[in-house]
Amino acid sequence: MRTVASTYLKTVFEACVQQGCPADKLAEYLPDGQSVFENPLLRVPCEVLIDLLWQAEKMLGTTGIGLKVGQTFRPKTFLDFGYGLMSCPTLREALVFNRTYQAVNQKLGKARLEVDGDIASIQWHSSDEAEYARPSTEMVLTGYIGVGKWITLTHGEEILAMRFRHRRPAHADFVEHILECPVYYDEPLDQLQFDARLADAPMPGANPQLVEHLSRRLDKVLESIDRPDSISLATYRMIERSLADGGATIPLIARQMGMSDRTLRRRLAGEGETFRDLLAKVRRDVCEIYLNEPGRTMSEIAQLLGYSEHSAFIRAFRGWFGVTPTEYLGRRQG
Repeated sequence: MRTVASTYLKTVFEACVQQGCPADKLAEYLPDGQSVFENPLLRVPCEVLIDLLWQAEKMLGTTGIGLKVGQTFRPKTFLDFGYGLMSCPTLREALVFNRTYQAVNQKLGKARLEVDGDIASIQWHSSDEAEYARPSTEMVLTGYIGVGKWITLTHGEEILAMRFRHRRPAHADFVEHILECPVYYDEPLDQLQFDARLADAPMPGANPQLVEHLSRRLDKVLESIDRPDSISLATYRMIERSLADGGATIPLIARQMGMSDRTLRRRLAGEGETFRDLLAKVRRDVCEIYLNEPGRTMSEIAQLLGYSEHSAFIRAFRGWFGVTPTEYLGRRQG
């Protein structure tokens, strides 16, 4: 089943509301209304997102909502996934990363990079009929332009061309105005084309070690999508999302997952896990990522991991890495 993450759906919903759609009216086209956003681990059918875009167009009395939503996308919009893109050494490697972990956010289609001589293209392959997919296709490809410019810092580079499978829409002039490039319709593939030299140009935020750590986290997300019945994977992900808010306690996590403390403990035990051990695993994994982010102080990291007492963070850190935070920093600087 093709699905999108509720967090991705929420991003699209909020962008439509920013464009003028009444939130209460638009929420009528969501399963269970806006409560669908309360569980960040929930997945919904892709058709829900596509139909939401169509309804937004009807409400606004204008086409082109997909373009406007796509323009709002930034790397930080997609959390670990977005930071991973920013940390790849080249755009080519970022697109491999994107293809590997794209399902974390959505399964609307698959993107791939093709290079032919001086022209590179991001091709978007969707199984949906071209006219039905038009709003989501415009959203995705416009999003790739915006995110690509942010992660490469090549804001002055021009897109060579945009090609769509769907027919020329009523808002075709708006498309060209937004994209500032030639736009072609009734094409065999949905794709955007750009100068091939950008594919292998060094990225300003390259951090291969951070990519490695983020990949391990995203691997867990993909595993949880494939194994939705795993309570330990779901708990791990819910703890991740609650850490920085200081809410990674078993009563809160259990409530967010729609069960009692006792039920959560029992189900974790059935998979050979405890909440305490999962919390420690999440903290260690997240700590490794923060340690690879430039400019992070140990005090900030302790707070982001949910430690109210610095001494408790120091003890945990020593258990994870065999040294104190001060000793760790000394080794890195040395």
